[in-house]
Amino acid sequence: MLGTIRRILADLRDNKSGNAILLVALGMPVLIGTSGLAVDSAQYYMWKRDLQFAVDSAALAGAWARTTTATQSTYQARALQEYNANVQVTDSFDTGPTTTLGVYDSATNAFTATNTSPNAVQVVASATKTLPFSNIITGRSTTVRVEATASAVPAGVTVTNTTTLNVLTACMIALDPSVRGAFTIGGTASGTVGCGGAALSTDPSAAIRENGNPSATFGQLVAGGGIEISLLNNVGNDPLKLKSNTVGLTDPLAGITQPTGNGIARTYSCPTVSAGSPAVTTYTATQKLRTVTTYIYKKGNTSAGAAVITPTYSGTGFLANSDDNPGVTTSVSRTTSAYTAGGPTQVGPAAGSAVSVSGSGNGTIWRFPTTTTYTTISNVGSSTVAAVPANDGIARPLPGTYSSISIACQTIFQPGIFVITGSIDFSNNKTVSGTDVMFVMTTANNISNINSNTNLSFSGITANTLMTTYGYNATNAAKMATMLFYDTLSTDQIKFNGNSTTNFNGVIYTPNRPLWFNGTSAVSGACMKLVARTLMLDGTTNLSSFCNPTGSSALEVRPQIITTTTTAGAVASVKLVG
Repeated sequence: MLGTIRRILADLRDNKSGNAILLVALGMPVLIGTSGLAVDSAQYYMWKRDLQFAVDSAALAGAWARTTTATQSTYQARALQEYNANVQVTDSFDTGPTTTLGVYDSATNAFTATNTSPNAVQVVASATKTLPFSNIITGRSTTVRVEATASAVPAGVTVTNTTTLNVLTACMIALDPSVRGAFTIGGTASGTVGCGGAALSTDPSAAIRENGNPSATFGQLVAGGGIEISLLNNVGNDPLKLKSNTVGLTDPLAGITQPTGNGIARTYSCPTVSAGSPAVTTYTATQKLRTVTTYIYKKGNTSAGAAVITPTYSGTGFLANSDDNPGVTTSVSRTTSAYTAGGPTQVGPAAGSAVSVSGSGNGTIWRFPTTTTYTTISNVGSSTVAAVPANDGIARPLPGTYSSISIACQTIFQPGIFVITGSIDFSNNKTVSGTDVMFVMTTANNISNINSNTNLSFSGITANTLMTTYGYNATNAAKMATMLFYDTLSTDQIKFNGNSTTNFNGVIYTPNRPLWFNGTSAVSGACMKLVARTLMLDGTTNLSSFCNPTGSSALEVRPQIITTTTTAGAVASVKLVG
């Protein structure tokens, strides 16, 4: 039996008739599916091409309408007209075009729908219909959606495309346009100036020069003219960090309108040192006293052993059962605690000494007095003499306009803008400080004695104070953020000399003054930026604190601008951008 079954299976295995029919049967679904997908794909792309051509034509037509004042309001009608003229295959089942006005940004390739200063028209359309094969598989219709955006430039409009390339920055800048050594690095100046230095001078050989043996290291040195090659050591021996003969260098703070402050006239003075006194409160009230004396009578040989009796007659030595004394009304005051109105308040009773009033022996009559005091308080009040604060003798000037300031004691300037119409003398051997401040000089050559043994510690005004206190907009506030000294009129040299210690966190802007760091001056500010006519770094000055203060942006000495302009009078233009 088993042998018979094995023979039948072997015969089936060896029989090859009918193989082709089986292979065709297995491959037929793939063949049919591929053919159906090919047909549907061809149909889909024909619909999309038809719609795309129609919306492209509509967007261009709408954009052309926007280039002329007379037709600007008809852009939707023009777009619809052109769409209808070009849609053919899908005209029976499309949704029709949706036309939108907006702004096209070429930098981001983005379209934003808006009626404010529009420069482009966008057209969107879709069509939905059943594809034969896809419908069998999915049971749903197929939707094709397309869009087109066209930008428009009307005739007579100036269009400027600006690109900023290779911006160069610095935090120590000499503005003199031509002098040799406008920025001189000398002595044994040390430290690291990562934000770099710059000179606008076009002197061909040494707009930035070395004079001594400085070890200070700069992130880069930029000059409109030459830079002495010996300074290569001061930029880490990297030739790319010596940017000589650089075109387009500018004063990054030029164009700032002189700040005016709050206009409040102020004077500077030093207060007298005093110990002060605390506040004292005095409490007052009206006090009324009343006393009541009551009596009892006893009879006996001694007062101690006498028995109480009730008198039935008046006679020598006998009084009424009580005496009521209304007392006096007085005003009282104290400083320890307040009075509480009310009353009467009883005090007592207090027993008096027994008095023999009549009789003798066992018939002696004794009188025992008891006195009770009642107090009533009314008209309670208080008065306070204010405390007199101690004065430490430190001047604390408020922002405003000063004819002059001559530092005569320790001084702490309060936050804000200080307009100096005369001069400011920081004196010698004084400690002067201020946070969130700016000094504006309105006359020439009015700063003196940033000099021997002077201890100055300042941080420049913040953008927030400029906006909230003085009403500057965000753009101008950002440009002036951390400005500490604004002095555009002075031409005299400022020396940081001798043993002076400066702790400046901000920008010193003196475009017509030479600045000279000499002697053993210690520039210990958290971060300071200098913009002056010329800069001389000499002596043993340490420059490590020159950097961009927190809250301010880098000073751009070359924002290189490449500009392409379509001048007024050019013909209108339209192009598809998306």
